[in-house]
Amino acid sequence: MPGSMSGIEKLTVPERVVLAVAEANDVSPMEVSPPLYETVDPDALESLIEQTSDRSFQVSFEFHGCHVTVHGNGDVAASNPADAEQSVTVTSAATDDLMVSAD
Repeated sequence: MPGSMSGIEKLTVPERVVLAVAEANDVSPMEVSPPLYETVDPDALESLIEQTSDRSFQVSFEFHGCHVTVHGNGDVAASNPADAEQSVTVTSAATDDLMVSAD
């Protein structure tokens, strides 16, 4: 169900990863463990996405039981193979409002 959370600061790419994975696993972002930095370097991931101008660029990895894809525009998709119906995309709209949609 698509939703919008207004009034929050723009999330970084690593924060969007954690949020998407939490949503895909139906847990709080605080419950996502191990921390993201044990899987990928959050600063390098943020830098990689910030520096690309290719919107078709993607980087994918496994994290907290999910397949995560970070797109060149900063959108993050997470799918939980244990629950085929749990696929979540977290985007940061031009207005810097956070958009979360679960498929």
